Amino acid sequence: MNRHDQDGGIIYTQFKTGFRIEPGRPVSLGDILDIACLPGLKDKILRIKVFPEGIKEPVKVSAVQVIGIITAEIGDMTINHMGSTNILLVPAKQQGGNRLLAYARLIFAMILLFFGSALAIMYFHADVNMKEVHRMLGRLLTGDRAASPLLFSIPYSLGIGIGIGVFFNMFAGKDRRSRPGPLELELHQGKRELHDYLIYMEEQDKS
Repeated sequence: MNRHDQDGGIIYTQFKTGFRIEPGRPVSLGDILDIACLPGLKDKILRIKVFPEGIKEPVKVSAVQVIGIITAEIGDMTINHMGSTNILLVPAKQQGGNRLLAYARLIFAMILLFFGSALAIMYFHADVNMKEVHRMLGRLLTGDRAASPLLFSIPYSLGIGIGIGVFFNMFAGKDRRSRPGPLELELHQGKRELHDYLIYMEEQDKS
């Protein structure tokens, strides 16, 4: 056991997730790290500035860089870093811009998705002749050859909407955090892949 372990000077570090900070605001280790060590030492480390002038574009910081910063400020310490070895620091977007244009784009995307999905469903039903299928089911159940297909078409249409809502976990309410739907999981996976890609591009630019 070395001297730092005996004195309780060992430091455990781990990068935080979802870093966002206003452009130009100083970035300290407390913004990007979770640290476990002696309280007095922890406060000193958390106050160490990584980017005193802030950041204006995404910047990658590695665990090796963090260990070097801590060692330079505190001295020779036993530092154990856990988890991811890199973090991408992304400045938060400045508020402002044309909000009317942003809302217009959102509405346009919603309309495009709505009519696109509606047409896809209608084309599928036309290909399989769903109207005739519903009419046939009506004849089988009621014995009436003139049975209207609406007897099945209306519940079927409502069932599609309810089924989509159940699939995307739209009725979960407060239980959404413990039981995320496929859309939330896909968005989370997309963010992770984007984070990894930006780190990769940052490394490629420096190599």
